[in-house]
Amino acid sequence: MKEIAMVRGATNTRQNWCLWGVIAVLMLACSPNALDKGTSTSKHKIYSAEDFFSTPHLKKPIFSPNGEKILLSTNKNGTFDVFELTITTGELTQLTEYASKSAYGISYFPKDERFLYSLDLGLDVSHIFVRNLDGTSTDLTPDSTAKAMFMKWSEDKKSFYYLCNKRDNRYFDLYKLEIKSIDKKDLRSILLYENKEGYEIQGISKDERYLALGKLFNRNQSDVFIHDRQTGQTQKIVGDNQAYNWAVGVDNNESKLYYLTNAESEFCYLKSYDFDTEKHEVIAKEAWDINYVFFSPQNTYRALLINEDAQTKLKIYREADNQLIKIPDLPCGDISMFNFSEDEKMCCFILNTPTSPNDLYVYDFQTQKVRKVNMGISTVLDYKNLSEPDFVKFPSFDGMEIPALLYKPLHLKENQKVPALVWVHTPLGGQNRATYTPMIQYLANQGYAVLAVNNRGSSGYGKTFADADEGKVGEIDLKDLIAGKQFLEKTDFVAKGKIGIIGAGAYGGYMSLSALTFAPTEFAVGVDLFGITNWFRVFNNLPAAAQASKPLLYKKIGNPATDSISIYNKSPLFFAKEITRPLMIVQGANNPRVNKSETDQIINELKTNKIPYEYLLFPDEPYFFIKKENEIKANKAIIKFLNKYLRGEVKTETLQ
Repeated sequence: MKEIAMVRGATNTRQNWCLWGVIAVLMLACSPNALDKGTSTSKHKIYSAEDFFSTPHLKKPIFSPNGEKILLSTNKNGTFDVFELTITTGELTQLTEYASKSAYGISYFPKDERFLYSLDLGLDVSHIFVRNLDGTSTDLTPDSTAKAMFMKWSEDKKSFYYLCNKRDNRYFDLYKLEIKSIDKKDLRSILLYENKEGYEIQGISKDERYLALGKLFNRNQSDVFIHDRQTGQTQKIVGDNQAYNWAVGVDNNESKLYYLTNAESEFCYLKSYDFDTEKHEVIAKEAWDINYVFFSPQNTYRALLINEDAQTKLKIYREADNQLIKIPDLPCGDISMFNFSEDEKMCCFILNTPTSPNDLYVYDFQTQKVRKVNMGISTVLDYKNLSEPDFVKFPSFDGMEIPALLYKPLHLKENQKVPALVWVHTPLGGQNRATYTPMIQYLANQGYAVLAVNNRGSSGYGKTFADADEGKVGEIDLKDLIAGKQFLEKTDFVAKGKIGIIGAGAYGGYMSLSALTFAPTEFAVGVDLFGITNWFRVFNNLPAAAQASKPLLYKKIGNPATDSISIYNKSPLFFAKEITRPLMIVQGANNPRVNKSETDQIINELKTNKIPYEYLLFPDEPYFFIKKENEIKANKAIIKFLNKYLRGEVKTETLQ
């Protein structure tokens, strides 16, 4: 078993441990009331909600075969569409146009200007399309209920591999589609591997005989296997070490498999496995998690993305001698969407900083220069008027140090006291990072301090910290958030009694709602966007493709079959009568995991008990915002709610 070619740009570790990737939620954003005028003070500019939420996002930059252009996706016109960027000029050309669906570029064809892209067609349904030379598009995976995900081009570039759950919506099988079939408009794919056991398919050999498979058993154990398609045998090569293991690449000769692991370590590091000698060797180890590993097309370079205290550090090595490539200093922030050019002369990536969103950078290996590409996407935001976070730590109830990012309003006067919010990340097991978050920046711009807490259970701080909430979600993590409130109370700029809590998404919204339900006097107000109310409904309505993640959820939340009392006791729906502080809920009517009728029950309890509330229901949204106009409307309402119940109505001039 020697030949195994991996998916280029394979991912790894704690990002994959974010359990609500299966209930993926967009980080939301917020807007104003009295201050939402888009006006300037003598010291800084106050922006409107539209200013923050019209800032476009970039995704998936992919080099063209000749390296002269980059295929990418942006929502600069409202929804995500595919664009083509000419690197030398910065000219941006729109290639797809969908009014209500999101399209994401995948790859150019190896030898012509056609390209593949994915199109979201509904909840948990997406297909792979080809954009033809005449401008028309063809659905290459036309099963109406299936999700298809591109894997990689074959070694001879005459076909591509993709994963699809059309046979059994719980599991993704491996298929191949040949270019000549596309040319003949024959879309019958070749089934290469029927995945009946729920493996993660992580790579395929050049001759298509061997597959690299992963099996996730729980948060701290996932094993790597090699499957021989010729004999049908599957052999475990990494595992039984109570560690997270994930295959990410191979050497040029396919004699060594690279994988990420946290075996006998708090953090993930890179190792190799030699197919001939069956020996394992440490390749790279850092003081923090290595989150992603990317190999250039000919394995000349190896790039590491390291999660260092909620920021990304990029390191690139030459494979032949393990020499570190010199890269000019980059702004502190979050690096994502890394990609090498086919000729290995360049690489590109997206860099998000707290004050500068979605900048595309290109590094030239020959000149050793990196540059930010100006694409002519305008924004009215001036980074000088946005808040840079302070990296802080505070002790929780048991002495454990909790990391957080503290955002302060820029216009604070001496001895001025401002209202504050504890911000809860999503998803469960995720991390608040030093990246641009419109809602946080908007709150700070409007005069609120924000403490973005990475409570225990968050990724990025070692597996002991990440596992510290197992079986105690909604309890021990809530105590960390309360400790965050106490930290804010001790500062000299937060107004007494004016600290609220806010969370967006399944977990973030759940924790905000839990705070007002299970610790009803701790926070002055709460804001819940799309948060879970009833864990039983979550378990009963997991998407089919996420069923394999149930063991992880059981360790975090509990098993409904054996822990029903505990799950009941951590579901806010059943204790809404305990809420005593003003609450705002934002709900999508199409959310399968948070039923409108259950949210209505909570609202009825608030009405009965005469508790101030705001309830904003969007009939055309699921568990996050798809439509930007809804996002802006919701966040304007949030600021209005906060200004009324947390700050107390104020005039604009009091903050100038």
